[in-house]
Amino acid sequence: MLINILLYVMVLLRLWTAVVLCVNGRQNKLPNLYWLAGAFVVFGLGAAFAPTVGNPLGFLPASIWLFIGLVVISVFAVIRFVSETFYRNRANPAPWLYGAAVVLGALSLYGVAQSPAADQEHPLVAAAQVLICLIFAWQAWAGYEAWRRVAHEKTVEDWIKGRYQLVIWYSAGQFVASLGSIVRILGAGGGSGNALGALMAVVTLLFNIAVVVLSYLAWAAPQGYYRWLNRNYKAVEVGEINEEEVMKKLMGA
Repeated sequence: MLINILLYVMVLLRLWTAVVLCVNGRQNKLPNLYWLAGAFVVFGLGAAFAPTVGNPLGFLPASIWLFIGLVVISVFAVIRFVSETFYRNRANPAPWLYGAAVVLGALSLYGVAQSPAADQEHPLVAAAQVLICLIFAWQAWAGYEAWRRVAHEKTVEDWIKGRYQLVIWYSAGQFVASLGSIVRILGAGGGSGNALGALMAVVTLLFNIAVVVLSYLAWAAPQGYYRWLNRNYKAVEVGEINEEEVMKKLMGA
């Protein structure tokens, strides 16, 4: 029961983060945030069907199809967000990653078709998690490059720098969570009935909780949290840059 509540609180937190992103995107004329919001919505809905212990929808006959399908769709939105935010108007690997998403997504869905049950997954189902690892490793690197550009800029407030650090950390957390799923699928057939499967399921759950919390803090936390991040910042009177300017600079770099 407790796990059920936790899983759906995570889904709701993702959806709320998406709402805040849409509002901020509209207010600040940052259309790239709509792609990130879409990724949170689709991934959050997909998580409702994840074949995990404690998830009441996780073992419905169609749950694994919905989970994998929605996860793959969310990845396309993440690729677009990273491309539009950190690489706009300059060369980036997005076209190759779109191709990888199509191939790995198709392999994963083929694996679903070959799986006898939601908790007995074919090894190819792991292709979707490999895709997530690839995309979020890229997002973590893009976030790191963005943070490095502003890390020593005195005109950029600390809470803005903190947001980019949170992007790096939740991307890394998603990488580890998906890596745990890969090990569970390949080593325990996707189930959690043995020691390895149970351990990897716990690892994935814990890191997914961290991802949801960190992404919420990065994009949708109360203003008091961002003021706390800014507690040691000394205002610069001339040339001070706000977050919208930082993001627009990244988009136009």
